[in-house]
Amino acid sequence: FGSQMSLVADDVGDGSDTLDSSNQSSKVADFVFDPSLTSTRFLHLSDDRLSVHCHSNAGRAAQGSAFLQQPFLLGRRYRFMIRIDAKPGRMCYFIGVTRLRFDVDAGQAAIRQHSFSLENLVAGLHAERASSSGGLPCFHAGSTVTVDIDLVAFTLTFQGLADGVPRQVKLKRDAPENYYGFVSLYNREAAFSLVHCCEI
Repeated sequence: FGSQMSLVADDVGDGSDTLDSSNQSSKVADFVFDPSLTSTRFLHLSDDRLSVHCHSNAGRAAQGSAFLQQPFLLGRRYRFMIRIDAKPGRMCYFIGVTRLRFDVDAGQAAIRQHSFSLENLVAGLHAERASSSGGLPCFHAGSTVTVDIDLVAFTLTFQGLADGVPRQVKLKRDAPENYYGFVSLYNREAAFSLVHCCEI
C-alpha cells in the first residue's frame, strides 16, 4: 500500500493547478504522516510514511487516526490529496484538519468535536462540532479527495467527492493558528494514502 507522491494535482479545476516539480519537489517531500502521532492500536504506517493501513476493527469509542507531521502555517495556502485505496464498510472514515491534535485512538464524538473534517455518510462538514446532516457516501475506494486549506482566507475546501460538488467550511482564526492534516480509519483492511501535499 505504499505509494509515490504525485507532483500534479490531477482532476482538479481546469488544469491551472498543475505544479512545477522543480519548484515544488522539496516542499512535497516535507509532508509525511508522523509515526509518533499514528495509532498503533488500529493502524500501520508504510515505510515511506505516506500510506496508512487499518489492521484492526474499531468502534464508536475508539478508532485509529494518523496526523501529518508538518503543520499548515498561518498566512499560507496548501493542498493535500488523499487516495482511498481500500474502504471496507461505509461509515466513520474522516479526512480533515485540526488545531489541537486529539488522541490517536479517540472515538467519533471527539474527532467531530476537535476537527474541521469530512466524514463519509455525513452531508455537512464538521467544524469543531458535529454536523447533524446524514447523507450518501461522499468518497469510495479508488477515489482521491483533494483538500485545500487556505490560512489567508481561513477556508477549508474538499473536492473530488462522489457527488461532484465541492464542500467548504470556514476555519477559526484564534490561536493556535497552525493546523494539522489527519485521516481516521474504521474497519480492518482500510487503507488511505497521501499522494500529494504542498504549499500552493
